[in-house]
Amino acid sequence: MQIIVNTDSHITGGDALSRYVETTVQDALERYGRRITRVEIHFRDESSAVKSVGDDKHCLLEVRLARKQPITASACAPTVSDALSGALRKIESVLERTFDKRKRR
Repeated sequence: MQIIVNTDSHITGGDALSRYVETTVQDALERYGRRITRVEIHFRDESSAVKSVGDDKHCLLEVRLARKQPITASACAPTVSDALSGALRKIESVLERTFDKRKRR
């Protein structure tokens, strides 16, 4: 599974953030194995670095599945890690339903 992390100019963290995100995503989605070919994570600060208020960190996850359309989920939270956790919970729910339907067929 290829993992790509993208951030806007208001999100700091660099390599440390990328390593954290890659490890977290890998751990959360490893049970789907080769069914997931790529995961793209996009972070942005909705209110910019000037005014950090409330749930202003946005995380969009795009999961590309082998021979299927991509699945996306997003979440907003006060921190990047909380936004990532929220988006991962949503994407895991969608993946469970997607692969559970395939089992029943």
